[in-house]
Amino acid sequence: MHLGLVQINPRLGAIDRNLRVILSYIEKAREAGCDLVVFPELAICGSPPLDLLWRSGFIEKMEGALGEIACASEGIGVIVG
Repeated sequence: MHLGLVQINPRLGAIDRNLRVILSYIEKAREAGCDLVVFPELAICGSPPLDLLWRSGFIEKMEGALGEIACASEGIGVIVG
C-alpha cells in the first residue's frame, strides 16, 4: 500500500481555497500511485472554526465541499477532516 501524507496550512473559513488545495493534492497523490492520501484535521474549514459553525450556510458549504472531495476520490482512498 502506498500512502500519501499531506501537510497543508488551511486558512480559517476559506473553504473554497482549502478545497482547491485538497483537490490538487488528491490528484498529485493519484499520479504518484498512492492508494490512500491523508490530510490534517479540519483541513476543509481551517482550525478552529469556533463562531463560523453558527454562521448561516457554513455547514451546508462544508457538506458541499466534502461531496466534491468524495467525487474526486474515485480510485483512491482519502481521509480528510
